[in-house]
Amino acid sequence: MAELGIRGLFAGNKKTGANGFSRRACFKLRQGGDRARDRRDWQQARAYYSRYLALMPEDAAIWVQYGHACKELGDLDAAAAAYRRSAEIVPGGDAYVSLGRVLRSQGALAAAGEAFRKALELEAGFDIAAMTGDDRAAAARGPETEAEPNGHEAPPAAGPTIHSSAGTIKSIDGKYYVCTLKGEAGCALFGPYWELDPGYYSVTYKLSIPRDDRPSYADHAICCYLDIAADYGNRILLRKPVPASSLKSDDAAIALEFMIDEPLTLEFRVHATGAAPLLIEADRPVTRKHRYKFSPILQSDSVEDVFFSAHFGRFLHLFNRGIKILPSPYGTMIEISQIKIYIKNIEDFQLIDEVFFRNIYNFVPQRDVCVLDIGMNVGFASLYFATMDYVKTVYSFEPFRAPFERALENFDLNPGLRAKIKPCPYGLGDGTRSLSVRYDASQTIGTSIRGHRAGEETPILIRDIAEVMTEVIPEARSKNLDLVVKMDCEGSEFAICERLDEAGLLNQIRVFMIEWHKWWSEKTQHDIISRLIRCGFDALDHTNPENPHAGMLYAIRTG
Repeated sequence: MAELGIRGLFAGNKKTGANGFSRRACFKLRQGGDRARDRRDWQQARAYYSRYLALMPEDAAIWVQYGHACKELGDLDAAAAAYRRSAEIVPGGDAYVSLGRVLRSQGALAAAGEAFRKALELEAGFDIAAMTGDDRAAAARGPETEAEPNGHEAPPAAGPTIHSSAGTIKSIDGKYYVCTLKGEAGCALFGPYWELDPGYYSVTYKLSIPRDDRPSYADHAICCYLDIAADYGNRILLRKPVPASSLKSDDAAIALEFMIDEPLTLEFRVHATGAAPLLIEADRPVTRKHRYKFSPILQSDSVEDVFFSAHFGRFLHLFNRGIKILPSPYGTMIEISQIKIYIKNIEDFQLIDEVFFRNIYNFVPQRDVCVLDIGMNVGFASLYFATMDYVKTVYSFEPFRAPFERALENFDLNPGLRAKIKPCPYGLGDGTRSLSVRYDASQTIGTSIRGHRAGEETPILIRDIAEVMTEVIPEARSKNLDLVVKMDCEGSEFAICERLDEAGLLNQIRVFMIEWHKWWSEKTQHDIISRLIRCGFDALDHTNPENPHAGMLYAIRTG
């Protein structure tokens, strides 16, 4: 915001505070700083807070916020001064912890430890959980020495700065290492607080179990965790457990590849579990990688996918979570949980998160089941159900042609699962009817049987669920299968449940997993829950109170 915009806040105000400025003007400056902070615009946040503090210099809380802005901008001296000023006004744990972290990053380890100790002394008025293990370790050190945070002698002055709170720092053949013992757990390496620009990187950790100790440890034992952290350890970008099997050679090295889309100050940390002794090289080289060589799909110049290029960061996020990304003449595929699927729409990433990472449809029944997937969309949930040994049949219902055809395309990628799935090109409701609605293929997740205000006119068929159930129930009974219903049909769930109740069919279903939506009805999840409880179900309502217009609910018939 321009300087004139900030000065303009003082114009035309009648009620003034002790400094001659209006309280409203002060409030707006503070609010402007808070909003800039929330959107991580640190330059603006510092500008607003600076002007606010010129008027209200005794506001200890805003001195802390001003310090945070300075720290994010790399002005650590100004940040430390702001935290000290806050602590002078009102001694507080937040100010001392923040001061300690800045001092530690500057190498002033004794002063940092003193700040952390003061935070601990204020425990009665401070959320002690805000302190990390490294903070507590620094506080535990005596104030009389400038030793490294692990309490051992620092390396010679000519050596590198090594941040450690567990183990012993040693120099071996001209290289610096942190050596931890069996049973010694903690952050063996943190820092080095490098500032990196947006891009694609790889960091290499070199660590191993000492040669003579290797036979003593089972391959599956988790010996340490590697992570990449920002915001002084408060934000974890990537975390990887390391088993002993990866640490049993002299040249063991583990590379973590990551992407950042904003400038960040990063730490590359090693957390020892104490399961085995470790020899950890302090140097963790970071290299910037070329985008096209970094991605597993673009190693060949012959593979082109505009959608992939436009959403590279999202694919990279999946890649960093261990998902295979596969080239194809027909678009980008991923392989997740032994399922191959095409990713062609930005909404697919939300579906992947819900189905495969958040596991919102994961269930374990006593008996084998038949699943009704009402609102199949592009088939991710149907494939997920088909991977379960106890799911013998999946009936999948989708009235819109575009997602239905995409689902068939995904099923064809998985012939071993395809045999379980019976796709049905219609939706379910409280009666049978044909409709013509407007449809937007880019917005499949939020499309109800009422369609959109804009888009191509599309015919859809809705069938009476009671009629369909008269076909499904006999087949399930003949195979001794319980019925499980998954519903994500954008508002039709109310009519479907009412129709099942009216037809006396609710008691034929063992489990409901329903995403309900208050799109075009005044009804809520409670209308569904009360109906299910009357029919012998126990219900679990997972609706987020901050979003009263949609949510997940689950119900299990116990009778």
